Amino acid sequence: MKQPKDQRLPVKTLRELLGYDPETGSLLWKPRPRRYFKTDATWKGWNSRYAEKPAGSKNSSGYIQLCLPGCRPLAHVVIWVIQTGKWPEHQVDHVNHKRDDNRWLNLRATTPAENMKNLGRQANRESGVAGVYYDKSLKKWRVWISEEGRNRYIGSFDTEEEAIRKRKAFEAALGYHPNHGTDTANGEEPLYNGRIEIWFD
Repeated sequence: MKQPKDQRLPVKTLRELLGYDPETGSLLWKPRPRRYFKTDATWKGWNSRYAEKPAGSKNSSGYIQLCLPGCRPLAHVVIWVIQTGKWPEHQVDHVNHKRDDNRWLNLRATTPAENMKNLGRQANRESGVAGVYYDKSLKKWRVWISEEGRNRYIGSFDTEEEAIRKRKAFEAALGYHPNHGTDTANGEEPLYNGRIEIWFD
């Protein structure tokens, strides 16, 4: 999700308010400077209650959401800003589909189209794979894929395995993420996130 420009706090402010551990993904409130408060009592009270504690809470969509001065951004977007020094151009994707796993190796900047190529397993599909459907009238498995915003028919197959194999071949050819259609949210480690520095120290 892209943050509206009028809700984008300066990088310096975010780094002043929040501390981030890239290994664990935890985002903590830093002790807040006096200038953010009207009175000494509220300043001391806030720091006593929140400083060095986890920042944000899980929203109805499963993302960690923050409450910052004048805005309520998503934690993974703010983390991207803290780490890179700039707001993402489009979206920040959770590689393993787990929306509250904000470890740095699990985040990547994507376009909306790229993000659509890293969706989780489709529980409502007979095959469990997006784009693979059983056609009862033909008694065959039919395969479709999205290419540049349009649905493309790939073909019909006698077995589910053939259909899934063909779909996966097309996914690879069209640049779908290796995690697309997987259950990685169930605890699996994220696959390559596209940031070379994570893999080659």
